[in-house]
Amino acid sequence: MPLPTKSQRLGLGLSGGGFRASFYHIGVLAQMAEQGLLRHVEVISTVSGGSIIGALYYLHVKKLLEAKPDSDITNQDYVDIVKTIQTDFLKATDKNIRMSTFASFSANFRMIFLNYSRSDRIAELYNNWIYQTVLGNVSNPVQMQELKIYPPGQPDFYPNRDNQDRQAKVPILVLNTTTLNTGRNWEFTAQTMGEPPTPTSSLWERIDKQPIRLRRAGGYPDMIAAPINQQQFPLGHAVAASACVPALFDPLAVSNLYRDKEKNEDIRAQLVDGGVHDNQGIEGLLRNDCTCFVISDAGGQLESLNNPGVDPVSVLLRVSSILQSRIRTQWH
Repeated sequence: MPLPTKSQRLGLGLSGGGFRASFYHIGVLAQMAEQGLLRHVEVISTVSGGSIIGALYYLHVKKLLEAKPDSDITNQDYVDIVKTIQTDFLKATDKNIRMSTFASFSANFRMIFLNYSRSDRIAELYNNWIYQTVLGNVSNPVQMQELKIYPPGQPDFYPNRDNQDRQAKVPILVLNTTTLNTGRNWEFTAQTMGEPPTPTSSLWERIDKQPIRLRRAGGYPDMIAAPINQQQFPLGHAVAASACVPALFDPLAVSNLYRDKEKNEDIRAQLVDGGVHDNQGIEGLLRNDCTCFVISDAGGQLESLNNPGVDPVSVLLRVSSILQSRIRTQWH
């Protein structure tokens, strides 16, 4: 792929597919680093296993871009980042993160109550084993609002405004999940979280007839601080929501942000794997005005079957695979 021109905006999509996808994406990142492409990426849109590795990569990029002036950053810096990620991620996965969600007696006891689930537990492990040690002087757990990148001497840097004059772009990270409430995409960014605005298209307005939209706030400081402080939403929980495989993990709940005035009841957002809505993260790239793309698609292709199973479980699994394949084909 040729390097993007100054007028182009390069987006990187990291698909879902569990830890297998995470390792697949490391290979793609390595190739992009070798070709000098990573420094040009302006938006990273991730799903599920892509979010696990994408968040880790983003933290390392933040560390680099805040430590060095733009003129001193080289392609080798990105090669070194990917090598570090490969080593550290392998160490973390060797601990068997998923099985470790069952290993803590105190955590299992807390799961008796409605405000704590196995998804919350794996979010804690993501933070402790993968993200927490990358940056210094951050909260424990790492918060979404701490992910903004401020290059040296630019305390009010905004990527959409200020990236044009940089050689090493400051990327925007979009962690994608799906709301069970409305069936829409839910995005976590360093700025805010929630369902993105409806595209300004008459076609979308005719198709999307949901009576509610779980809109994004202007920023985390504008969100509820009590009784649950959503201003300090953890990165590990955002990644856990993006990778929350239905039936394997409980939906990750976000409370105290919305209320249905007509029914006079609170709305509790229930988030599951972003792959349910868009497994390649392409919507997040289009919404952020990307004009050229690298899509690392680690999702398995639909296999042709001469004799598909017809029992209820087999049919449900096959139908799910067909739906995902249809979504992939539609985007392509």
